[in-house]
Amino acid sequence: MTTKPTYLYTPSQCPCVGGKERGCPRNGHCTECQAFHHGMEASYTSCEKKAMQELMAHLPEVPTEGPWEENRAAICALLQREEFGFMPQIPVQVTGTVEAEDVRLDEGRGIYRKVALKMCWDGRTYSFPLWLALPKDGAAATFLHIAFPLHDPIHVMPYEEIVAEGMGVAVMYYTDVTSDDDDFTNGLAGAWYQGRARGPEDPGKIALWAWAATKVMDYLETVPEIDAERVAVVGHSRLGKTALCAGLMDERFALTISNDSGCAGAAINRGTHGETIEDITRVFPFWFDAHYKEYAGRAEEMPWDAHFLLAGIAPRRVYVASAMEDGWADPIAEQTGAQAARAVYEKLGLSKEHVGSHMRPGVHALSRSDWRHFVAYVKKYL
Repeated sequence: MTTKPTYLYTPSQCPCVGGKERGCPRNGHCTECQAFHHGMEASYTSCEKKAMQELMAHLPEVPTEGPWEENRAAICALLQREEFGFMPQIPVQVTGTVEAEDVRLDEGRGIYRKVALKMCWDGRTYSFPLWLALPKDGAAATFLHIAFPLHDPIHVMPYEEIVAEGMGVAVMYYTDVTSDDDDFTNGLAGAWYQGRARGPEDPGKIALWAWAATKVMDYLETVPEIDAERVAVVGHSRLGKTALCAGLMDERFALTISNDSGCAGAAINRGTHGETIEDITRVFPFWFDAHYKEYAGRAEEMPWDAHFLLAGIAPRRVYVASAMEDGWADPIAEQTGAQAARAVYEKLGLSKEHVGSHMRPGVHALSRSDWRHFVAYVKKYL
């Protein structure tokens, strides 16, 4: 059994500001730490900084010597081999057919469309729906939201408010791609595997959902109202992990946004107080390839950590959003991932603002508050 190393941060031992209170954001005992923080270093409280510094001191180093293109390719290969499985690398023909359109969105200033997206490769075909909400005069930037179901998936986000800001949204409902379980015979998984057993490095469900998002990007490049150089892929929770996988593998996404993605997403695994690799691979082994579970209880032995996933998106932008009361995702571990990635971006000569972040009060959710921060970041930097 692996013994937890002594460097791990212990919240009860951390004196908060002025020594007036004890605790930290991980156990919710610090009044100052309940306040909203932006992700820049100066806005973290003393106990947050202490936790992050102790975690960062024991992380494996992201390779930055030599051509970044080669290092990035190695990071992509590592994460596919050890975590997500290798995404399909095949020519795919993607077409979209508009099935419904409403031009009354945002008091007539926007367009709402339902599109049937069709993928064809090697004699195989798979289709799933895509929803678009766009300004009539074109979108300055567009969010591709990999979404959880809610009858009509477009309603899981404040799309009219986003359109009013001059931006577009595209929504794909993840279980329209393939089911969220260990059944690899349905949807895109069934079309890909065609009844054969998964090999140890074959894609899990996260990689398949991410691959579908890259095919959505194929289609978005053809939409006249969309600037394909300003598309941000967004996901929450397991779909935050999916967005990071898509953003890592497809360099066309200008920005990748992870919301409360936790373990196997933005959260550092070493020293986490939230979900562990052992937890996630016991309940959701089908999200990953066969190798990932080998690190259960052995996070300190991993040749990578979450900052590889975030930094591997460079030189493009990445954004990490966390919630103070989301202990299972461990917001400090997520923000540590963002800080460690910033250090890599700076080594590459990029500004730390290339890694955006916020940590809001509240629980595990993709809220209007989160979307407002995403919109503000896109308006300023994309």
